[in-house]
Parts: sequence; C-alpha cells; structure tokens
Amino acid sequence: MIKQVIALAQAQSPPRSLPKNREAEQVVLGCALLEPEGVVPQLLDRLKSDQFYWQAHRLVYQALSELFDRGEPIDLVTVGNRLEEKGQLDQLGGRAYLSELLGQVTTTTSAPYYAQIVAKKALLRQLVETGMEISELGFQEEQEPEKLLDQAEERVFRLSRRQAKQSYHSIGEVLREHIGTLEKLQDPKHGLVTGLSTGFKELDKRTTGMHPSELIVIAGRPGMGKSAFAAAIARHVALEEGKAVGLFSLEMSKEQLVERLLCSEARINLLRLRGGHLGADSDAWRRIMQAANRLQGANILLDDTPAISIMELKAKSRRMKAEYDLDLLIVDYLQLVEGGGRADVREQEVAYISRSLKSLARELNIPVIALSQLSRAVERRDSKRPRLSDLRESGCLTGDTLITRADTGEQITIGQLAESGERPPLWTMDEQFKLRVTRPSRIFPSGRKVVYRLQTTSGRTIKASANHPFWTLCGWRRLSELMVGDRLAVPRRFELHLRDDQLDSDRIKLLGYLIGDGSYLAKRSIHFTNKELLLVQEAAECARQAFALAPKIREERCCKDGRTRSWYDLHFYSATRLARGRHNPLLKFLEELGIYDQRSHEKQIPQAIFKLPRQRLALFLNRLWTTDGSLSKSSGQWRLYYATTSSALAHQLQHLLLRFGIQSRLQHIRNDYRVHINGAEHQLQFCREIGFSGAKAEKVRLAMVELSEVQPNPNCDALPREIWRWIDETRRERGIPWRRFAQLLGMSYCGSTLIKHGVSRKRLARINGFLHDDYLAKLTESDLLWDEIRSIEEIGEHDVYDMSVPGTHNFVANDIIVENSVEQEADVVMFIFRKDYYDDQKHEGEQDDEEGRLAGNGQRQESQVSETELIIGKQRNGPTGSFTLMFHKTYANFYEPTPFGAPPPGRTPF
Repeated sequence: MIKQVIALAQAQSPPRSLPKNREAEQVVLGCALLEPEGVVPQLLDRLKSDQFYWQAHRLVYQALSELFDRGEPIDLVTVGNRLEEKGQLDQLGGRAYLSELLGQVTTTTSAPYYAQIVAKKALLRQLVETGMEISELGFQEEQEPEKLLDQAEERVFRLSRRQAKQSYHSIGEVLREHIGTLEKLQDPKHGLVTGLSTGFKELDKRTTGMHPSELIVIAGRPGMGKSAFAAAIARHVALEEGKAVGLFSLEMSKEQLVERLLCSEARINLLRLRGGHLGADSDAWRRIMQAANRLQGANILLDDTPAISIMELKAKSRRMKAEYDLDLLIVDYLQLVEGGGRADVREQEVAYISRSLKSLARELNIPVIALSQLSRAVERRDSKRPRLSDLRESGCLTGDTLITRADTGEQITIGQLAESGERPPLWTMDEQFKLRVTRPSRIFPSGRKVVYRLQTTSGRTIKASANHPFWTLCGWRRLSELMVGDRLAVPRRFELHLRDDQLDSDRIKLLGYLIGDGSYLAKRSIHFTNKELLLVQEAAECARQAFALAPKIREERCCKDGRTRSWYDLHFYSATRLARGRHNPLLKFLEELGIYDQRSHEKQIPQAIFKLPRQRLALFLNRLWTTDGSLSKSSGQWRLYYATTSSALAHQLQHLLLRFGIQSRLQHIRNDYRVHINGAEHQLQFCREIGFSGAKAEKVRLAMVELSEVQPNPNCDALPREIWRWIDETRRERGIPWRRFAQLLGMSYCGSTLIKHGVSRKRLARINGFLHDDYLAKLTESDLLWDEIRSIEEIGEHDVYDMSVPGTHNFVANDIIVENSVEQEADVVMFIFRKDYYDDQKHEGEQDDEEGRLAGNGQRQESQVSETELIIGKQRNGPTGSFTLMFHKTYANFYEPTPFGAPPPGRTPF
C-alpha cells in the first residue's frame, strides 16, 4: 500500500529524495574516531544509529557505541576490528573508508553542530515516513474512520514526543527553576495546597493537592462509592477551580453520569428523579435548574465509550489536552479498559494499562485519577479492610520459598529478603527463554492467603496462592488453572562464575564426610563413621590440617545373623585442653556455618558450600556422595542415587546438581529421600565431573566406559505435546501438507499419531530446519526444561510474599519459573472503606452495584448518611494514614464531617 501511495505521489509531482546530508554524517563519525573521549559521550546522548541515512554509517556508529559500552579504546584499528568480527567491514568499503571519514574532519569542536544536522534530517525523514503511514491508513476502508484518526494522531504525537525529549538536567538548572516555586510555597497566603485541590480539606492537607504527572488510584469493592467520590472531585475542580476535567466512564453512560452530577449538585434523591416522582415539587425543580445552569458552564468532558482500548483512551486524552487544555483526567474504572491483548494473563495487561496511564500523566503533565475495583479476596479477611497488597494483581509465595542469589550462589528465603530489605541479583527468564541475571525492584509481604502446595515429577515443590502464575508452553497460567499432568518451565542449568576461596580443600572434604556419615549433636562427641579405612584416614588428616585436632580412629565390630561386620569410628578430639570459653575448633566451625546440633533428618548443606566455584563444589559433592551415594548396575542399566532422611538436604543436592547441568529426580519413600540421576547423558556428566572416592571409584571408571557408548534418550528432554499446535499453525502458513512434513522429517506418514506425544529438542531442531520459525528456534536453544505437575493440594492460610522484577517480570523460585507481582505504578493510592456496607443486613444479597445502593424510599435522611474511611495506602511524596468522610447515599455524594451531621439540601459541601 505504501508503494502505491509513493507511486501516486511521484506521478503527480517531480521526484524528490529523502532529506539527508552525507557530509554531516561523515564529519560526525570522523570526529568520533579522531577524539573519542570528548565526542562519543556527546553523540550517544544526541544520536541513535537509525538516525544515520547510509547503512555504512549506521554500522560504524553501532561499532563505536559497542566499544564505548565495553570501555575499550576507540580508533581506526579497534573499530575496523569490531566491524570485521561482525562480518560488516566489507559492507562499508573496508578500512580505507574509515580513513576517509577521518579525512573529512577539520576540527572536532563542530561535532555537536553536525550531529544536530544529522538529527534534523532524520526527523524530517521520520515525518515523511509518518505521513506515508497516515496515508496508508486512509486506504483501510474496512476500518472505522474514528479509530484510524486516533491511530494517525497517536503517530504524530509519538513523533513530537520523540523530538521534545531531553535526557537529563543539571541539578543547578532544576534548582534555579524550582527555587522560586519553593519560595512562593512559604508564603502564608498561599495555603497548604500546592497542586489541584480535591475539595476535601483533610485530603488536601495530607497530599497538598493533586500534582501534574501524578497517577492517583482510588480503589475499593463495588458499592463503596468510588464513582461518587471521583465525581465529587470532578465537580469541585470544574466548578470551584474553573479547570477542565476529562472523565472516561466505561461502566455508566453519559446520561447516567449527568444524572449523578445533577443530583449531587442539586441535593436531589436520585431514585426520585429517575423514577419520575418529583411531581410538582417546585423547590426540587428549582434546585435542579440551578444545578443544571452551574454544570452547563463547567468544563467537564464526558466519554462513555464501553471497553475502550488504552491506545484510544490516550489518543482522545491528547485531543482533549490540545483543544481544552485539560487539567485533570479521570478513568472509571481501570479493569474495564482494554489493553489490546498485549499479555498472556489479564494481570499483566492491567499492569500495562497502569503504566500507560502513568506515562500519559507525564506526557500531558496533568494528574490522572484511575478508579480500581478490588476483588472479593478482600472480604475473606475478618476486618474486610483493604490494603495496598490487594492492588497487586499477581499471586504470592510462602515465606520459606528459596531464591538463589546469582552473585554468590547462596539460597535465601523470600521472607528473609522482605524483612532485610535487600534486593540481590537473581535469575530471571528473558524473551529468548534464556536465564539471565537481574535485580528485583521490591520484595514485600502480602498478608495472609490460602496457599497450595504444587509438586512436580522431578520432586520440585513450591507453595503459592491460587492466582500465582507459572510459565507454561501456552504462556503464563495461574495455579488455579493448572492440573495434574500439565508441564511447567524449570531451569535446565545455572551458570555461575564464582571465585570464593574461603574454604580450603581440607574443610570442604571434611564437611562432605560429616554431613553424609557424621554426627555433630550438642553435648556429644563429634564423630564420623564409615566402613572404609582409607576414607576415615583421609577425614582424620583433613581435621589435623584444617583445625590442628588430634583425631582418633577406633574399629568397631558386631556379629549379627552369624556374620561379622566391622566399621571405623573417627572421633575429633581437640589437641589442647578445653575449658570455659575454649571450645573444639571443629565445633566452632560448624556453629559458624549454622549446621551444628542437627539430627540426621534436619541436616542441611551450609550456604558457604553454595558459594564455592564449580571445581571445589564438585570436591564437596564427591565426598558427600561417597558416604550415602550409590552406583550400581541392574538389568543392564546403571542406577545412580543419593539417600538421606533429610528433605532439605535432598532438595539442596538437586539444586546444586543444576550447577553442572545435571538433571535429577527426587523420590520420597516413607522417611527416606532419594535423589536419582537418570539418563546416560546425566549419569556420565556426574561421573566425569563429580564421581566417587574410595572403593566406589572403580565402579565410576567402569560406568564411564559403558555410559559413553549409550545413545542418549532424546525423550528425556522433550517439550509438551502442546507444541504441535504451534508447529501445525506454522506448517499451514508455510503451505506444507502433513505428508510432505513427514517426508521432510525423514519418517513415514502416520496421521495424527505424531501429535499425540511431546517433541524432543533434537527433533524440534530438525522440524525448524525447514519451518524456519523464530519461536521454535528460541525453544530449541532455550535454558528451560518442562517438568510435569504431579500433585496440587491446599494447605491452608499462610503469610505470603512477592516481589517485582522490572523488564522480565518473572524470577526463579524453588527452581521453578514464576511470575512476579505487578508493581504499583501509582504515586498515590487511596482506598474507600465503608464498614456499614457489611454491617447493614439490608444489603445482603443485593447486587455489587453502587447505583443499587443509593437508598431513598422515604427513609429518614439521617439513616442515609454513613461514615466512610478514606485510607491513603501509598503516597510517594507524603504520609500515609486514614481519616473519615461522610457518604450521603441518597445524593450519592461525599462531604467532610461536621458537628451537625449532613448539610441541608442545596448547600454545597465544599
């Protein structure tokens, strides 16, 4: 279509070339090569690579930017080398062209001027491009003209915003501009309100008004009066402050809105007005006409478009700002706005809408009020009082959920992180399905919720609320939507590059022995038991070298069932006499590690082991596995597992094996936990990198020989069968019939049998070899495995926590990929809470509709007034807290409490 527009334009006017300036682009790049330290930082702030017209210049600028980001020197040699590494050097004419760029420079002081020329030409080209896009919209006759107009306006606004952006300001500039404002605020005549007044004195006192670029969320359950409260603010701003207000109502029509505003202003019973019961009440009609005259002059702009999209809302708001100089925007309410299907779950879509409203507030430089409806989860609490965590749209995890630090390898619970306030680097999944390191923006408690224990076939376990999303092949799905047999994404491996050397080899080996076959209970001798003398002797030598102990080995024997069995006990005695305040060095060491006085079923691996680099970690696992590990051959197959009575130790082992890319399965049999390593590929990896010591080492050598000859089973690393839906859709787009598909795959056609099973990564790579699909390519190279859900069970109410992760919005918890909480974008969050809503029995069974609660029907006026608590749950630049307002149900209006109760009809509460 764009080609048609261009052809039409060329036919009607002389041919014109796009705005560009080759010499300016060459001088800019030449200055950067000649004096990179002074020029490149200025350019990176002013220009992007796509603002250069010639592709060769874009490539050079990208190379300059990459070298600068890495902190590497910039000159002809390094830039040429970088372009050569990327295979781009020949595209610009070789190193000779780089020298030509240098030849264009006379002085580097003119670099900013030439950069401005390049940016100006780029903007003109973008204007041409935007014009062509808008022209193309005009040919889309099947679309509604109004929507096309909104899209055109959005493109123009986007272009103007890009031009108006400024990256930073010096603090001196900001102070000079703002100091005058601060001085005015100190004037007693100015008052406490520095922003736009809400009309409620106590609220203005606590917030100093509504300020430009603020997003203000007013939340509550249905029937609390959110719409009435927002309407009261709108009336005050328009009538008393003389400002322009835009009100988007997705729940009520514009006629219903006008009726509400009219009744609130005139102090007329809404039901009487709508039911036609005013009759010949001249006083009522007089008040209605007076209210109508006042409202008619108010600058209130109404829009009742149902299910409006966030893009359409933003476009209309821009028009309101341009035409009426909008001062306040109200959206009623947030959850009814359409996000355009930008997310896998509604929670992410609502988060996107919130971010868009915050962005709109900053763009238009006005306060934006967004009403938000809370779910029924609020009413499960005894107090039913809302709190900030109710606004976060994601689920929660119990406090014992383990988070792995990406910088040290340590595991720490989310509850501990919330308590300490620390925000360590952790693992997250990016858009390429790769694990990378990020930092959470916030970790916080979310109250108490009913939680469920989810367990997978590999033995991974996590406890989460019903609405917490997990990553599946079909996107994010809540726990309540998952079933036994569904598959979740889990990490394939963890790549850590650690250099911690706080533990020497002797301490590492000794810890492996003690955790496996040792006893270190309080008030008892620390000892190690094993039937292999060589292992016991090594443990004794480690104790001597590391702690200067005087260990003693004692052989023990017993006779049972006619057979004599023997083993060795190693006791770790101090070489010096112990006294008050002088303890066994080994005991002190175990206390410092936090594992002293643990019984067998309580044993854990200390966090100091998690901080070890790969080679030293392998040494620890070798000695630990030597104690209670098993390697045997049965029915022609090798069996490899570790047995323990400690659940925590078993889960820790399973996690540490991921550092070597070794997948395992945790089996629970009575009081015994076994960590099985299945599959020849993973067993061989274990034997090569970890292995056994002592007599079992000979078995390792035999196993390695045999396992190296076994063909790995690709089905051990398969994607769920749901992937066939995507494959089938891609196949159809490529025009490949199933018979041809089977032929390309190198197999006979078998109808629908093929799609009944999962797909191994190896086969998926072969399929994508002829489908050439980006999504399938990412799955083939991903850092994910797909673990099947074995059970989901409710375990009651628990304290729960969550975190917010910018960008990727997910993190790894208990070695499972989970979604994060939606960060609240609002600057101010307020809750409306009416206790009488729940106390008054006459409301039972009524609909959750505010309009249905506007009582009247001849009841006494006093009974129609209720106390309402306005809770400021969050304020970025001020205090939180709560205070009381009065709500008049008949007039659907809020006002501040007075000693005389409700104001008489006709008197404004402001």
